[in-house]
Formats: sequence, structure tokens, C-alpha cells
Amino acid sequence: MTHIVVVGPGGIGGTVAALLARTDLCRITLLGRPGAHVEAITRSGLKLTGAEEFTVDVEVVDDPAAISTCDGLLYAVKAQDTASVLKATAHIDAQHFVASLQNGVNKDDALATTFGWERVVGSVAIVAGERPEPGVVHLTFDGLTRFGELDGSSSQRIDDLVALFTAAG
Repeated sequence: MTHIVVVGPGGIGGTVAALLARTDLCRITLLGRPGAHVEAITRSGLKLTGAEEFTVDVEVVDDPAAISTCDGLLYAVKAQDTASVLKATAHIDAQHFVASLQNGVNKDDALATTFGWERVVGSVAIVAGERPEPGVVHLTFDGLTRFGELDGSSSQRIDDLVALFTAAG
């Protein structure tokens, strides 16, 4: 089963993680900061509200050292946290891809500096979410998420990501 680590379980990362976890097609691990949000997810699961409402049980950790390998890394942290988060997660062996769900023109450069261009997948996420309380994420706008190879070629890893996100809704 594909193991995806979502770094930043806030409005965007938490929403994506909940939707993916609900499919039972992949294993999701959330990596967040120590505190009430991680504690609430550990205790009661991750609750998604918005157009639909459900709770999923997902693994959540607050120490990057707890993760050594995975199939894919999805970053969904605030832009100002990118450098420190990449430094803290540089040891993770993402075997198939790393991608950022952030806005910004330099996000892929930052990922490539840490993980190498061969692991970076281009991505665009037009979704909006918020974290109204610990353990809860609220989807406020469900737009689209797209992935592609940076050189425009097709690949199995892109086909697999698209299939997974399509199944997640």
C-alpha cells in the first residue's frame, strides 16, 4: 500500500489527508507541530467538515525523526515555514515523489534543493480550507488538484497520483 506523508495537517494538508485516508487506497501519516491539533487527531481522529462530514483515523506524529521512509511526501505548510520544515524533513527517503500543495513560484526549487529534481512532481492545488479547532479541518472551497512531471512527460507515478486523488474526490 502506498505510504504518503502529509507535512502540515492544517486546512489544506488536513483536508487532503482526510480525503485520501478515506479511500483506504493508501496509508497516510500526518506530520505536524507538537500541540493541541496533533493531540486531538491522536485521541479522536481527523474530522473533516464542509460539504460532507466524516472522521478518519490517521497516524499523526510531531517529530520528523519518527519517519524515515515513505512513497511520497506532500508539503502543505505556510510559505514562511518551508525552509525550516525542509531542513527538518530532509532525511526522509521519499521513494517516488515529493510535491508541494503550496502557492508560490519557487516551491519546486526548494524541494529540488533538498530532494533532487528527479523526485519533484509539479503540483497545483486550488482548494481552500481552515482549521477551526484542534482535530478538525473545514473545506471551504473544493476546486482542483493537478500533478505533472516538470518536463511535461507522462509517467506511471503521475498516473498513480491522479488515480489516487480522483478516488479521493
